[in-house]
Amino acid sequence: MGDKIEMLVSVQETDADLERIIELTGYLRDRIAENDDAVIGHPVTGGGPPGTRGTDLETIGAILVTVQASVSLVATVVDTVRDWLRTDTASQRRVKIRVGDNELEVSAATTAEQGRLVAAFLRAIEAGDDGRP
Repeated sequence: MGDKIEMLVSVQETDADLERIIELTGYLRDRIAENDDAVIGHPVTGGGPPGTRGTDLETIGAILVTVQASVSLVATVVDTVRDWLRTDTASQRRVKIRVGDNELEVSAATTAEQGRLVAAFLRAIEAGDDGRP
């Protein structure tokens, strides 16, 4: 693995408008920032198509999280996301976490289902696709 791992964390919610996505992203960003090992930033995007002034909700709901190259630190961020999602189990929220070519979507799945998905995601990262900058 390289020196650092970059994770693109994207907040989504069914039927959410721009303000709601901004609000949710801020809440999750604050929760992740409580982890001293995580550096929080904004992903660099190419902008919208020529002639447009907006961006899509997925881009607005994105957080760039950088940690030292350690699967356990990635797991800590994933656990933080899972805990945050549990704060409102009635919502239709989900969070996508991308490291390199590996992507994990965390939602209101049962704990056992989430555990299997997270374990497979972390194994893939440990196997070599570490999301180096």
